[in-house]
Amino acid sequence: MIRALGERLVWHPEWWALALCGGAWLALIGGASAAQSAVPFCGAVPDAGWTAAAGEATLMIAAMMLPLVLVPVRRTACASLWRRRHRAIAGFLLGYAATWLAALAVEAAPFLAAPPARWVPAAAFAAAALWEATPLKRRALVLCDRTMPLRPHGWRADLDCLRFGVLQGRSCVMSCWAVMLAPLVVAQHLPVMAGVAVLCATERYWPRRRPLLETAALAGAALCYLPAALA
Repeated sequence: MIRALGERLVWHPEWWALALCGGAWLALIGGASAAQSAVPFCGAVPDAGWTAAAGEATLMIAAMMLPLVLVPVRRTACASLWRRRHRAIAGFLLGYAATWLAALAVEAAPFLAAPPARWVPAAAFAAAALWEATPLKRRALVLCDRTMPLRPHGWRADLDCLRFGVLQGRSCVMSCWAVMLAPLVVAQHLPVMAGVAVLCATERYWPRRRPLLETAALAGAALCYLPAALA
C-alpha cells in the first residue's frame, strides 16, 4: 500500500501543491485566536504589521487558490524534464502567488487607514454577485484554461515557468477579484474564506452546474450582512 502510494505521488508531482493548501488551512486555523478572528483582515493589518499581513495573505492564497491550479501545475511538471519537474512547479507557484499578492495589496489598500465600515461586507458580497452575472466574468473564467509553451531546460525554462504562473495568476485575478474581496473585509473571515474557496472550486471543476449558482450564493451572503449595514 505504501509502495502504491509512493508510485502515485511520483506520477502526480502536483501533490505537494495540494499539501501546501492543506498546510495553509491548518496554519490559518491554528493561528487564529479569538481576538484575531473577530476583526476583518484589513482592520488587523496596522496592529499585526506588514510582515505578518503579507504572511497571512500568502496563506490565504495557498489555502483558497492552489486547488484551482492543480491542472496547470501538473501541466508545468509534465512539460519539464523529469529531474527538474519540482523546480518547474516551484517557479510556477512563485509567479502565481506574486500576482495574487499584488492584487490583494491593491484590494486591501482602501481599507488600511481604518477598519472597513459596517456596510462594506454587504457591498463586497453584492459586488461579487453582480460580477458573477456579467459576461466579463465568464470570459475571465475561460481564460483560466490558457496555456503556453514551456522550454524544457536552462534558465529560459525557469523563466517560462514563472511567466506561466503569472499568466495563470492574472487570469485567476480577473475571474475571482470580486469574490476575494469579501474575506478581506468581514469579521470571522475564516468561515467566509472556506465558503469562497468552495464556490471558486465549484465553478472551476463543475462545468454542468447551474450558471446562476454562484450569483445566488453571493447575493444570499450580501443579504445576511445587510442588517449590520443598516444598523
